[in-house]
Amino acid sequence: MTRYGPCGDLRYAIAVYLLGAIEPADRAAVVSHLSSCPRCAAELAGLAGLPRLLRKVPPAASGPRADAPSGGTVVVLGGG
Repeated sequence: MTRYGPCGDLRYAIAVYLLGAIEPADRAAVVSHLSSCPRCAAELAGLAGLPRLLRKVPPAASGPRADAPSGGTVVVLGGG
């Protein structure tokens, strides 16, 4: 594998891969690793519903808010 090395490094790339935001060269490395690592493949399977859930969050429902701790981002799910 290129820059991902062992599973520990690759695990950060699984969500990026799942969301389709990974670079082509990195994608090839992730696919190759997933084909031979049951642990990482299981983690990917566990995250499979994430893109569908993220699509349900309205864009206006997230963003910086004054009432967020330390001026962070608050995602409002279902109202208020």
